[in-house]
Amino acid sequence: MLPSVAGLARFASDVPAPPSVPYEASGEVPRFISGLVGLMAFNSTDSFETYLVPPRNFTKTVVQFVQLCAFAVFVGVVLPMVYFGQGSESQAPWITLTAGGATLYSQIGWTSSLYVTVLIAFFAVTIGGQIFGGPVEATSLRRTLGYCGLLLAASSIPLLVYVVCYCLSSKEDLAGLVALLPANALIIFLALHVGRFVVFDLETKLRALNNEMQRRAKRMTALADGSRGPLFRGLSVTSVAIATAASIPMVVLEGEPNWWGFLATIVFLSMLCLAVISSGWFLLRSAYMDLSTTWAVNWAIGIVIAQLLMLLLTVVFLGQFGVRAAVGNAVFAVGCLMVSVIPRKLQPQWLLNLTINGLAAFSALKTLRAQQSVAEVALADVVKKIQVEKQAVKDARIDPQSMRKSPRGISLPLLLRFIAARKASRDEQAT
Repeated sequence: MLPSVAGLARFASDVPAPPSVPYEASGEVPRFISGLVGLMAFNSTDSFETYLVPPRNFTKTVVQFVQLCAFAVFVGVVLPMVYFGQGSESQAPWITLTAGGATLYSQIGWTSSLYVTVLIAFFAVTIGGQIFGGPVEATSLRRTLGYCGLLLAASSIPLLVYVVCYCLSSKEDLAGLVALLPANALIIFLALHVGRFVVFDLETKLRALNNEMQRRAKRMTALADGSRGPLFRGLSVTSVAIATAASIPMVVLEGEPNWWGFLATIVFLSMLCLAVISSGWFLLRSAYMDLSTTWAVNWAIGIVIAQLLMLLLTVVFLGQFGVRAAVGNAVFAVGCLMVSVIPRKLQPQWLLNLTINGLAAFSALKTLRAQQSVAEVALADVVKKIQVEKQAVKDARIDPQSMRKSPRGISLPLLLRFIAARKASRDEQAT
């Protein structure tokens, strides 16, 4: 069996000339080896840049794969069980799983073959390095194929669940697990290896960090006019104020006011209001910390859902306890809404210390400042890594021995051109 050109090139690069004899006095073979090593170093530069982004560790890949599997199982297994478990013709979850598995059992052969074939192709491209183009295109293609491989393997998990449940319920087809489980194990194995390349290059990370830090800085500037007081004091005072305002209509609209009942109502509504506005504070704080463009939409959806629940409670109270309970609940809902949506610019500082808007702004500002400090450290680390890699690429262009670090060998056309050039040079010297 003949050795490969890359193997010969690496062997040649490992054979140094005698240290006491310079290359020019040691004959054609050492000069040939010297030139060959230099050509290999030139060819290894592109290879070094192509493999510039290292793959991530298996732990991060497994975590992402488990998340995708959980979503696939929820959509492909849990939702069908819930759907077929309702109505007059409802069926037990196990019946749904076995019936679906019986349908899919006949399809498991070609689907598993398709999954394995596609993943092997992805594996060959990403691991073998069969990618044309520069380092940017190579990194982008590896990342895309890695994520597609993880999605493909995760989509096979619901199929596995259905067929396993069917095989366990059928004695005739129980032996099918002997072929099914190794095939799925191979699918997961290939997907995890391909998924290691779902990683961004340092320049992309640098741009993302810069954009994130700029958005965070703008958000911190917008949240500067927040509360200056303790969180629990602000929530407690606001809860008592809203509870008192909601309890007054219940006493005024009552024929014979019961002051002990009034105090008991204030205490009960204060505790309820504290729980409600604490949830509102957490929701608004999370929205302020969300740096995406849809943060306001996400917060508004939560507010609308809360108000719909309050409206439903108002209707229920009106039917069960009369007008005074319905009016009190309406006042309660409006109070909780106002302390959340009143713009901070319209509030004096003493009111900012009590409302949810001011308290959430101050809490989010402290968290964003801590995140900005961490991002600055990460940014400095990425810049340092970029400088180190640029220096490594520069050294690879200068040092012929850097070829030993490259996973790729010399290409055959370059080697043939080099040999032809050396032969022509010797012919000129001979004439």
